[in-house]
Amino acid sequence: MTKTIRVGLVIVLAIAALSGLFILDQHVRADEYERFLTLTEKAEGLMEMHIDRGQTLFKPNMDSAPYMRAWQDYGEDARDTSTKLAVVKERMSDSSFLPWHSEIQEANEDFLQHIEAWMARYEDEYEFSQYLSPESTIDPPKVSTDISITFELAKESSREAIPPLFKRDFVERHAQEFEG
Repeated sequence: MTKTIRVGLVIVLAIAALSGLFILDQHVRADEYERFLTLTEKAEGLMEMHIDRGQTLFKPNMDSAPYMRAWQDYGEDARDTSTKLAVVKERMSDSSFLPWHSEIQEANEDFLQHIEAWMARYEDEYEFSQYLSPESTIDPPKVSTDISITFELAKESSREAIPPLFKRDFVERHAQEFEG
């Protein structure tokens, strides 16, 4: 075998090996994103259930007693939802990603901030429900701008983190979670 053929063979083998490593990395990236997206879906599902609960509890022009009972139930639900979100948050915090998959790490961190904003909201709702009385003059807690800001950051960073090669159903799932 001539030296030229050997050099060519080495180059072909090197390209094949690098291509294989690239494909493997893309599969790992897709698996990491799958774990991240599944946890965001779990968290968003919990948040949506709490919002739905509020829509069923509160009716326009409620009298004082039913309003107070609704807030007590909603406050308890807020505390329960926060407890469940803490489990998702812990799993997200424990997630690890390859160092060069920084887009997924950033999306994960942004979504953790979004969870923290919601948990702060739930704490406010629970506290309000505990201090509410017929003589109360305090208004219910307002939705924090932190929730909107962290949602937009998480939406953008998680869109940017979608793997370029093995997208699976990530684009559709991302749109469902963040657009719909």
